[in-house]
Amino acid sequence: MTYFIPQMIEETESADRWSMNEYQKRKLSRLQKETKIVDLIIGFRKKAEEEAEAKATVKELNQQLAALKEEVMTPEARIAALEAKIKAAGGAVEVAS
Repeated sequence: MTYFIPQMIEETESADRWSMNEYQKRKLSRLQKETKIVDLIIGFRKKAEEEAEAKATVKELNQQLAALKEEVMTPEARIAALEAKIKAAGGAVEVAS
């Protein structure tokens, strides 16, 4: 029969604590430690997933913000922004005549 850790703890704890032998006490202690470890792992993974979702949301919102800013820019402002990016990259601005 396969048991889950919480069920095994419950069964072990349901026994009279004063009549438990050393093996049963060690088993109960080990099961309680395993439960704590499993809870920590689940909590860590859940927190990591939440942080990843938050980062993805922030990235998406930043992309939307950049798109909105680009939409409201005048052509002159777009040209100035592109020239600034070229200069920041170490290039020279070429003007077509």
